[in-house]
Amino acid sequence: QIMLYRVLDCYNLMQNNPLFDHPELMALLREKASRMLGWLEAMRYRDGSIPHLNDSTDGIAPTSSALKAYAQRLGITTEKIVLKESGYRKFVTDRYEMVADVGNIGPDYIPGHAHSDTFNFELHIDDRPFIVDTGISTYENNERRKLERATGAHNTVRIDRLDQSEVWSSFRVARRAKIVALEASEKMVRATHDGYKRIGVLHTRQFEASETTIKIKDIIASKRGTSHEAVAFLHFAPGVKPEMQGNNKIRTNAALLTFMGLKSLKIVDIHIAEGYNRLVASKGLVLGFEKELETQIEVRK
Repeated sequence: QIMLYRVLDCYNLMQNNPLFDHPELMALLREKASRMLGWLEAMRYRDGSIPHLNDSTDGIAPTSSALKAYAQRLGITTEKIVLKESGYRKFVTDRYEMVADVGNIGPDYIPGHAHSDTFNFELHIDDRPFIVDTGISTYENNERRKLERATGAHNTVRIDRLDQSEVWSSFRVARRAKIVALEASEKMVRATHDGYKRIGVLHTRQFEASETTIKIKDIIASKRGTSHEAVAFLHFAPGVKPEMQGNNKIRTNAALLTFMGLKSLKIVDIHIAEGYNRLVASKGLVLGFEKELETQIEVRK
């Protein structure tokens, strides 16, 4: 949103200033703005909000609707984009929207705003946040910043208490998880990353979407044949109240979650960042397993 805003400003300046006569640059700005609008349209939720992935947050740049209106005033249209190179995939039905991250962290040359969040996802049900990223509340080089970039702050899997990618300082990443296998169709995406190759482990996650059900399968493959402590995390939006049902089910007002392959299941207190220096109390799940975990999220009628 920030970059698109500035590209539109540049186009606006050149369009309305007789000192600038660079039709080739104008055409380039117009093309890039159109594609950026298309990507933003593909990523945003129906309520106009954006996924709070990596260092994304609200209140910094103009909203998606404001940027679209600005572009329309400049005569710039939105090019339809299919999510691919960015590494994100989106599944949409009448009842829910889910955005999943199955790409490498980036940009590769300086991933300062990247988190250790490979295979993270967000889920809106009936146009309301349900499973969310914990967001960011600070850029300070402190424990909160470290926590918000760590694997455990995202809806993915951590192994042996190690981050998938080694995030450090406020804007640095050392060894990084890389996608080593990827297959996708309209209603399914399956990918493998090597962020734990230093301990001889590959993590595969598959998302499968139907009209009212989402199935997520995690597979931990150890090349050395050793066992590992695998933990999956889920973070609920503020206001969602999870209730335990038996040993492997969680019921909420919006959905029923069922887990297969569990060793342990805990409901924990967490905080969700709703902007800089703004933390809101919520609930999360910590799911212990060994080799495979199957998660089914069934939207309630």
